Amino acid sequence: MVYPGNGQQPPQDWGQQPGYQGLGLYQQGGPPPRKPRNWVMIFSIIAIVLIVGAVVTIVLLNRDNGTPAADNPPPSTPRSSGSAPKPPTSSSIPKTSGQPGDALQPRNTGWTVIKNDKAKFIYEVPPSWKPVPGATLSSKAMPDATLYFPASVGDYQCQGANYSRGGLGGGTVARADPTDVAISIAKAYGAEFYTSGNGVVTTGTPRTVKSVLGTDGKPQLGVQVDATIAATGNECFASKGKVSVLVIDNGGSTLQFLVVNGDVEGGPATPPPPADADLQKIVDSAREY
Repeated sequence: MVYPGNGQQPPQDWGQQPGYQGLGLYQQGGPPPRKPRNWVMIFSIIAIVLIVGAVVTIVLLNRDNGTPAADNPPPSTPRSSGSAPKPPTSSSIPKTSGQPGDALQPRNTGWTVIKNDKAKFIYEVPPSWKPVPGATLSSKAMPDATLYFPASVGDYQCQGANYSRGGLGGGTVARADPTDVAISIAKAYGAEFYTSGNGVVTTGTPRTVKSVLGTDGKPQLGVQVDATIAATGNECFASKGKVSVLVIDNGGSTLQFLVVNGDVEGGPATPPPPADADLQKIVDSAREY
């Protein structure tokens, strides 16, 4: 501990003056003897100081012990098993769209966020889906509409071949009419995904989407097209599948798109096809960054 005075020690000759003999007497040649002191008054003052000091000490000890007065109980804060409250997890913290860092937070609790640098898109997949960051998928009918950062679900083997119950990916294509592009991509990848089943693709009515958020946090216009695929001739393959295509026009030189596929009927009992509701939630999770 550092004492006042920059830690200097008191002088070593305190009470050690030359000639002092104690009890008020000096050596010969020193000052004359002092007058007798009033010891009664001195002891009375010392006694008073000791009593006051004892009272103050008792008060301070009682206060430090934290024992509340009976008529002033402190407010209580409930705790769980005596532990401090835990901060909310990232999945339970309310998110506000458009705020910094919000785009990388999952909207669906427990889902995986995929940041697709090629498509400039962020989307989410359920935990059962497996992202493959370095892979690409392409269609012979539209080789310029490459799918980057794909993910798959329900991988399985049958008769020596590898299959999956669903897949997805995103990319960009040259600027054109968004509706025409969405229909073309749905047809191309619907046939590509179910080639071994001789898939026949039927596209549904395009619908406008406004839920996709831009980098400024504002909704952007987009088009979604759903297509169904009927497949035959392969007992290892689903007999019916679905492809959903989302195309966004952000005003740039290219269009952004996301393709989400899943089996609907047929195929093996295990693994099962993805839930249709999950497929749409994946599409709805797409946003720019």
